[in-house]
Amino acid sequence: MFCILNEALGKYCFSDSDFPRNDPTIGLFVPDYTCRLINNETYGIPILALEIKRDILLQRFLYFTDSDLEEFGKRRLSVGYVYDIIGQIYNYMSSLQLQYGILSSYDNHWFLYRPKNNNTELRISHPLARDSTNPPVLKSYAYLAWIAQQDPISPSHNITNSNRRQTFALQQGQQNSGSGQLSRSLSNPHHNLRSTSSDRENQDPTEKGFDCSEFKFECSLGNGQTGGTYRCKFYGQTIALKTLDLYKNGRFFDQMKKEIGIYKRLSKIQGKYIPELVCYGYYGGGMGYVMGMTIVGTMLNFHKIAKWQKNQALNALRIIHSHNILHNDIREENILVNDEGNIFFIDFGKSIITDKKKLFRKEESELSSLLNCYMNMQNNL
Repeated sequence: MFCILNEALGKYCFSDSDFPRNDPTIGLFVPDYTCRLINNETYGIPILALEIKRDILLQRFLYFTDSDLEEFGKRRLSVGYVYDIIGQIYNYMSSLQLQYGILSSYDNHWFLYRPKNNNTELRISHPLARDSTNPPVLKSYAYLAWIAQQDPISPSHNITNSNRRQTFALQQGQQNSGSGQLSRSLSNPHHNLRSTSSDRENQDPTEKGFDCSEFKFECSLGNGQTGGTYRCKFYGQTIALKTLDLYKNGRFFDQMKKEIGIYKRLSKIQGKYIPELVCYGYYGGGMGYVMGMTIVGTMLNFHKIAKWQKNQALNALRIIHSHNILHNDIREENILVNDEGNIFFIDFGKSIITDKKKLFRKEESELSSLLNCYMNMQNNL
């Protein structure tokens, strides 16, 4: 369907959300697909957010009446996954600062409007079946893209919590203060998630809640198993922000929490052999979870290594081991070198706590062999 739309419309690109790494128009969390307005100078700006779900998950939503939706907005109506799904697409629209979106099962399509003058509200159309002729599905997509092109922006807002992440919200003492809206609209529960200045001055960061405005995206640093890592400004400080989309990758939540625990366990060597942990907590009321660290250098594969650097790296790893922590993922991407040539270890997502000396010796041998390759590079030049 998207190929047909792209060929017929020309100036729009419906595609998956594989954004350029340095695109400042994207948010930390993105939907399955977007529609972008193409121009000659850039990759194009996003104007529509599109999320695709299996038909079985949206079956109950097909028969919603206006009064059902009003109760749904007040969260008085239990509908399984539907509230999660609607909250998810709303959150992606808010993250991308968009007024318009589409929720689809391919069999049925819902068209969404998040007014810029009331961005806590989400208006939802009646479903449009795939075999509809009045209007046709393709024509409806094209029309909404044209409407969105005229005025795509609706500012970000503190993002709505979903039922599936209520336990996360309760841990932070959040309270739902939203109310339902009429005319097939869903109102967003507003959560006050801002960190205070006194919190940020605390040298030992604790779990906080953050909203969209607190991180100024600069570029993507890469993608891992849990999600993307971004270069961001956080209250004037440039950090590497590791993100976990709890809608799509919630199964890795415990892994990220464990990594934060490792950083805390290694607090005495933060800034010396590993990055400093700057912040961590829920993003957008439970949409995602983030951890921010200082940027300490560039990847090993951009450098040649001298013997003193190898010795420093091995010593740093031994100190990490002295805290009964096995890094467990020694490779080029997880070793950084700063401007002074000092070595840092990053990404403790796979680390384990152990006291097995055999595992420590094996990991030191792995690191030594890896660094030898970069020492040999220097000798061969």
